[in-house]
Amino acid sequence: SFNYSGKSGVAINLEIDLSKYFNVNFMNNELKPYLFSDAGIITNKDINSSNFTEIFTDLRADAGFGINYTIKPLPKMKPLVLRLDLPLFLNRPPANEEYLEFRWIFGVNKLF
Repeated sequence: SFNYSGKSGVAINLEIDLSKYFNVNFMNNELKPYLFSDAGIITNKDINSSNFTEIFTDLRADAGFGINYTIKPLPKMKPLVLRLDLPLFLNRPPANEEYLEFRWIFGVNKLF
């Protein structure tokens, strides 16, 4: 199956914090590096007791390096966390992509 999005799925994620070894402060805020790995399966079909073993894609996995930058705006506010992940596919990239193609994911955590 070539599904890369769907209705249902299962995933497992691992993140190893490297800030103990590479802690950087930039403009009085923390910049923390980490390694990560993700693996999962997905389906577009409705799941029932007779088809749940056959409808999921093969396992897909990636791993990579990431950093998060924590901004502490005011003492009473929650910090704003900006994340940048740089993954590499470990298996089964989409048909038109290569394993070592440059990929990035940017995330923003809410302030409140």
